[in-house]
Amino acid sequence: MEDKRTEQFAREEAERERIWQSKYGEKMPEVVEMMNVLLKEGTRESRLKLHDLFLDKSFFEHYKQTDIVAGMYVIMQIYEREVESGKEDGILEQGGTVEELQRYIEELKFILYRIDFDIDTESSNELVRFLKQHKTSMVTLETMMTTVVMRPLQMSLKLEKLFEQNKMYSEQFVMQNFINQRWPGNRRIIKKQAEMYLKANHDEYAKECLTNIPVYPQEVCGEEERILEVQEILWRLRYKDNMAYQDVVKYIRKNGMTEDAWRCFLQNEPTFVDEYYITLSDELLEGGLKGIAWVTLEYGEKILRGNEMLLCFMANLCIEEGNIEKAIECLKRVEKPGDITQNILVACQKRVR
Repeated sequence: MEDKRTEQFAREEAERERIWQSKYGEKMPEVVEMMNVLLKEGTRESRLKLHDLFLDKSFFEHYKQTDIVAGMYVIMQIYEREVESGKEDGILEQGGTVEELQRYIEELKFILYRIDFDIDTESSNELVRFLKQHKTSMVTLETMMTTVVMRPLQMSLKLEKLFEQNKMYSEQFVMQNFINQRWPGNRRIIKKQAEMYLKANHDEYAKECLTNIPVYPQEVCGEEERILEVQEILWRLRYKDNMAYQDVVKYIRKNGMTEDAWRCFLQNEPTFVDEYYITLSDELLEGGLKGIAWVTLEYGEKILRGNEMLLCFMANLCIEEGNIEKAIECLKRVEKPGDITQNILVACQKRVR
């Protein structure tokens, strides 16, 4: 592989840029003007010509590194999907020039950024107004979610709730599908989709949704509302939403949780990654929830038999409590102990002699 830190590489890169500028870069104003002419014409034929331009490798390969062409490529991908879905007044209605279309995308991008990071309280209402004013398609919004939004999982949940609050049920349903396709398993989302199907008299679709919802015993886990809240937090953890670790602790400290109930939730939301159980247990310990943390480690080790990291974590907790014999029991269950684990085991065995 070529070392990009060398002076030779820098010279070669400068030469490549000089050649590109002389062959293609100098023609960029003409390329933009050609796209503007097709956009201003605004007919189906002119738009198809513009679309086909981006399928032409002799054009796209030479200009794809430029911000203008890269941005227009995304816009034309949205246009293609809109045409396939039968939407007539789509993204190309948002501007008669490349600049106007890019301004539209940038405005939407900035609103989404503000919502994503909770920068202000008005951005959610501004998005609703923006979508209605511009008749923005969900194809456009979905594309933004997959290309520019930095935290698509969290953002999707925010938009799903925002659309429900504003009675934008069609948009809500599309966002629920978006969530289900990329991060399946959210019990609340699936249940809401089933309710929407029932209202539309699509009983079979509703039934299909409900068969995908795991059954939680309410006598152990609590009422349905509680089950939905806790399950969604664990679902977020499964898809690496790091904010959910703190949310688990806050929820349990505020509402309480028996060890049996927590074990039931873990059994219904299994994850086969040791880091998940270790990070979750560490957060629970930080929150003073030692019993719940132990159940978490215990369950993780149950499905990841002999896992060194989990069993060492459990052994360390036992040592802190002065229960050396239980620590030895944990360490002996490690299937492939490393040197550190073996040294700890020997040290513990010496203490109980």
